[in-house]
Amino acid sequence: MPGPLELWSEYGDLYNEIVRPERKYAITHYLRTQWGPLLGAARLWFVVALRQRCFWNDKQDWCVVDLETLAREAGISLRTANRILSEADSDESRPKGYVSWFFTRIRRRRYSEQVGKTVNAPNRYHVLLDDPLTPRDQARLAHYLQAAVNGDSAAATLGALRSLESSLHEVLSAPISPPYPIETIPAAFVLDVVGACCPMPPQDSEEYVEIARTCSRLHNALTRPEHVYLGNQYFRLQWLPILGPTSALLVVNLRARCYWNERTGEIRETCRASWAELAREMGCTTRQLRNLRKKPILENFVKVIGEGRGRSPTTFHVQMPDPLTDKDRQLFEQRLRAPAESVRDPETGQLALRLLCSPPPTNAEKMAPSGLSREETRRPPSQMKTLNAEVMASGKDKEEVLAPGRRKFWHIEGVGAEILARQGGNFGTNKVLVITFSTKGLAETTLSLSETESKKAAAVALLTTLLDALKIRAPGRSKLLSKHPPCASVAAWSLYALAQPGLRENKAGYVYRRLIAGDQPPAECLELVALPPSVWRAFYRARKLGRAELIAQEFRPAFQKWSSLLSPVWGVLSFAFLDLHRDSTPSRDDSLPEELRALLRGDEEIEHGNGWKICTPDLHNAYRLAHEVAQLELGDAVTVYLLDERGDARQLNAEVLAFRVRPLPRQAWVAFLEELRWQVPRQVFDRHWRRVRPLGVTADDGAECVVLGVFTEGEREWLNARQSALARRTLSGVLGRSVEVRFVVCVATVEATPAFT
Repeated sequence: MPGPLELWSEYGDLYNEIVRPERKYAITHYLRTQWGPLLGAARLWFVVALRQRCFWNDKQDWCVVDLETLAREAGISLRTANRILSEADSDESRPKGYVSWFFTRIRRRRYSEQVGKTVNAPNRYHVLLDDPLTPRDQARLAHYLQAAVNGDSAAATLGALRSLESSLHEVLSAPISPPYPIETIPAAFVLDVVGACCPMPPQDSEEYVEIARTCSRLHNALTRPEHVYLGNQYFRLQWLPILGPTSALLVVNLRARCYWNERTGEIRETCRASWAELAREMGCTTRQLRNLRKKPILENFVKVIGEGRGRSPTTFHVQMPDPLTDKDRQLFEQRLRAPAESVRDPETGQLALRLLCSPPPTNAEKMAPSGLSREETRRPPSQMKTLNAEVMASGKDKEEVLAPGRRKFWHIEGVGAEILARQGGNFGTNKVLVITFSTKGLAETTLSLSETESKKAAAVALLTTLLDALKIRAPGRSKLLSKHPPCASVAAWSLYALAQPGLRENKAGYVYRRLIAGDQPPAECLELVALPPSVWRAFYRARKLGRAELIAQEFRPAFQKWSSLLSPVWGVLSFAFLDLHRDSTPSRDDSLPEELRALLRGDEEIEHGNGWKICTPDLHNAYRLAHEVAQLELGDAVTVYLLDERGDARQLNAEVLAFRVRPLPRQAWVAFLEELRWQVPRQVFDRHWRRVRPLGVTADDGAECVVLGVFTEGEREWLNARQSALARRTLSGVLGRSVEVRFVVCVATVEATPAFT
């Protein structure tokens, strides 16, 4: 089975590194040519900005964005954005504008601690991703149907629609002007117009289904959703605020008349169009368009090379590739003139185009954890994936946060590693724990990365450590380094040589010859070296105890490969370093029973007095431990406690232990809290919801129920009375299915025991 493929985006051209030409936005021709005159440039870009924040998915036809960001991406002022929203809102005193056909705004409020009252939160927008029919097309369609449908039967409606499929554009191209023969239907599709002016069968009948399918084909044939204009996001995000909505729409309309094949390089940059035709598509006057020619900034995109006389069209030369803005042009020239030694790759010595295009790091970025890119350090903590210790090897080339103050997992060129807790705060030394694969055995090694600030430097440190473990010296070492072997290849070939009993002599020489030849290591070895040390410890304990069921389901295939590879040398190798150990917990005590060690996941605290005491901040982990410990036959008593928000150890309530639950996905719980944060006041969220612990999902009278634990009876009653409906609705939306919510007191109602020493 081949290992995972890791890809990085690199550019061979400095311009492409800045512009990112692979990032596109789309505007349908129907929206641009038919809706453009009705909406105007500002409203059209406003709709495009909303659509770009959604996805073509039933669950992602909405977005949450603040008005300042939306106005900036639409190239309009905040005052204009407020005016557009007022046109979209329902008001009996004035009719709604056409822009209301494309989205619906849902106002939201939140509590602000800074001002001490409830303030406006970013609005939620439900966006129509399909193009509705314009009022003119609705009128043309209704005019034809009223004349073509003879009778009051559904069969007459279906027959008229089928005859319309063969002559759609001829029938709907007839000129028609307001007032229209029917009342305009907001956000209407062909089926809506047919239902308003033709007899329709019941919705549960086969005739209705056939009419709906025919209407769908007619709507697609009329709006042509596959005919789109593709533009670079660089133009929309960088140039649109500079040009303004009207000038930017003029550039788009002229570019749509030209041709550019980015794959083959074929380009036609000239087109002919009259000012009246362009003004009609943009919903403005020819005088306004002629005044746009006076803007010097527009000369970067459009130049008139042949002025039309009378009714003859004007010839334009259109700049198809996006020019750089003044800010990016200065950055381009600065990086292009940068000294060669400042933009060389620290590992290969070659020019690094990514360093050329990246701005110099700020002081905050210089203090970021080693190995993390600027994008990862800027990411909000809520977007970092929170994983359990059972799913610590995800194979992703980024840092995985377990819990505050706990271990973090990483990959260095495909080799699994653990980022240990720093000593001395953010200014201390970053330590990375890796498994060193040599031909003599395995060992855990700690790398100090206090001076390195990139993955390249971390890879150099790891490669040096792996070669030291193989004891490869000069001149062979220098020859090998000149080929720049990936760390994963060095570790995988070392593991393969270690697991082969037939390679009794000169295993290091065998690995050296394989690396010099550039041979690809076995796929199972590459997969195993990508696992962090904690997973190796879990595999070792499961093999030693003979309990493969302790391994999570997603890691069992890797565990089988691990056991099969190391079985021939299991009695020869020493795995003492894989025994359970932690830097800050008393569970390193050798007197801890092996059966108890196998149940631990990494976030527990252990104390040995009158029996063993296990404390964990995770409610479901405490629930699991309490059930599994009860099945062990140990000489000493074992008690499981839950750590509350004050750091006190509280014994579990008997009501909690009576449930039969499966764990709630941690990602779902994080997403639930993020969504709930915007729906309740800040004071309510901090005072009540931060103290809630998820127990899991159970079946309650045949329906799924999410059980949430609280620490007092008063909290349970308050949440059950005031927040139950909101929690049920939000959790159902996050999980994608209907669930119930039940609050229980998760700890015994007795005085809390002292916190562990």
